[in-house]
Parts: sequence; C-alpha cells; structure tokens
Amino acid sequence: MKNTIELAAEFIRRAAFVDANALLKDECGVEYRNPSQVQYYALFRDHDDSRAINEALKHVADMLGCMSSIEYQESTSRLTVVGEEMAGSIRMKGLADILRDYTGPIQVVDACDLH
Repeated sequence: MKNTIELAAEFIRRAAFVDANALLKDECGVEYRNPSQVQYYALFRDHDDSRAINEALKHVADMLGCMSSIEYQESTSRLTVVGEEMAGSIRMKGLADILRDYTGPIQVVDACDLH
C-alpha cells in the first residue's frame, strides 16, 4: 500500500490537484496553492553513500517546506517529494542535477528522465 506522500504525488501526476490537496490536508494538515511532485531514483549496488545521498535530498526537501518519502529496495531507492511548485521541484531538480554528475557507483535519476 502506498503511503500518503506517494499517493498525493500520484494524484498530482494525474492533474488531480484537488484530490491531492484533500488527502494532504486530511492526513498531514498541509495544503499547497500550486502542488507539485517530483521523484528521484538512486541506483546503487552495496554502497554506503547511497543512503547518505537520499537522506541529504530528503533533508533539503524538508527544509524547503516540502513533504518527502524514501522507499529503499535492494539495488535502488526512490525519493518522492510533494510541495509547492516553486519551492520544491525547481530547487530539488538543481540539486539532483549536481548529484547526477557524481562519478561514483551511485546514479541519481529524475523519474521524468526514465520515460
């Protein structure tokens, strides 16, 4: 079952902004004027930096007033961020672009780049 942040992000991707805001308001007490979502995937194999990178991205999202959720799997992780459009997605995308240039065994990918 999806958590609240992932479900709200799914609503936003479908342009169901009223549903996303209703869910966030009921479950988290938060409502956004221009809700936006972004997902990042980190692809890694047994590397300690992967958790640190995801936690850093999550911390930045939290500092920007966004809500975030990390799902860890064996060789990947997915960070979902929901927040105000200008506050979250643009700044988070800039940070992810910097991390994408990281030359180690971890690859950070914006979910939009996977389609």
